[in-house]
Amino acid sequence: MTAWLIEPFAKKHYRSGFSCGQSSLDEFLQTRVNQYQRRNLVVCYSLILG
Repeated sequence: MTAWLIEPFAKKHYRSGFSCGQSSLDEFLQTRVNQYQRRNLVVCYSLILG
């Protein structure tokens, strides 16, 4: 059985092809989330198959 991992969202995570079906969220995660995290405005995590 493969485990799921929760990691802080980082530049190493694949974003360019990410799509959840909601364009505003896709665009935010692809282009702005790192800026917001650096400014301590958000904390974002990735759920990945490990």
